[in-house]
Amino acid sequence: MLSFTEYAKSLGVSAKGKEALLQVFKQLGYEDEDVFESVVIDHPLAKLSFDYGLIRYGENNYGMVVCIDEVCEENLERLSGICKLVGARYGVLTDLKDLSVIKIEGLRHEFVNEIPQSDALKIELGLMEVGAITIDYDEFEKVDDVNFVVENSSYIYSDMDNDEVE
Repeated sequence: MLSFTEYAKSLGVSAKGKEALLQVFKQLGYEDEDVFESVVIDHPLAKLSFDYGLIRYGENNYGMVVCIDEVCEENLERLSGICKLVGARYGVLTDLKDLSVIKIEGLRHEFVNEIPQSDALKIELGLMEVGAITIDYDEFEKVDDVNFVVENSSYIYSDMDNDEVE
């Protein structure tokens, strides 16, 4: 369990109450359109309600569920169940004094020390791709024949055969 006040301060948030929670979301990169307040879902198994749903995808799926309630084992289990039913990767339980963050791993959950950044959550959900460039060794060898010059720089030149930088 973390101190909500200390966590908010670590992100530069000095507000109190729900306003502090909303500012924490903003500091972590969540836009207004990513944050849904007072969410109610008629799930086939039960009617679900929670204070905030972040990163909505699909009809009734959220990347993260946030409940403002007493931080106790019973409420953590309830939060975990809600997360599983709405496809959330993370759950946050806070009474605006204390804070517990869980990450859903299959049918289980584990405690984590921070609320994920917006982009990190989108990547986990498959809503954002991370780019990477790969080249094979033969292509890499062709780079050896190319001189790289950086505009407005008089000292960057790479000659890979001689491993010199002038």
